[in-house]
Amino acid sequence: MNNWNQKIYFLAISRAAQREIRQAIESAKLIEPDAYLYKDAQKAIAKWHLELGEKD
Repeated sequence: MNNWNQKIYFLAISRAAQREIRQAIESAKLIEPDAYLYKDAQKAIAKWHLELGEKD
């Protein structure tokens, strides 16, 4: 499953790089809590919410 989570994480990062912040957030939310990238994804989500001027 980590391979799937990694693909989702990199998709989210790619969307954020293209300024598709909301789509990046929704993608990153799909990463499972037991995945090794989960904490990174949660940090990215928080950062993206700040970029949008929102609280998570």
